[in-house]
Amino acid sequence: MSFALPFEGTWKVVNDDIRKQISHSWNLVGQRYAYDFVVVSNSGKTHQHSASKPENYFAFGKPILVAADMVVEDIQENIRDYYQAGIGWAETML
Repeated sequence: MSFALPFEGTWKVVNDDIRKQISHSWNLVGQRYAYDFVVVSNSGKTHQHSASKPENYFAFGKPILVAADMVVEDIQENIRDYYQAGIGWAETML
């Protein structure tokens, strides 16, 4: 089976280290080796205007793709956006 990244276009990888000092959520085994992907502008910014609004981030609203040949069995559409945009690790790593 082959896999692809679940998005198209150019994205930047952040929080991408396997060392405890740099990796986020080290104590959560399911996230220990996770990679964060962000869309950045030519100047390296992840958002325009206020960082506190999710819709100001360049990745906001981009389609998320299936990573392998499979069938989607359920979709949930009424999950609200994370209310504290701009306080995550991605902002501190850029």
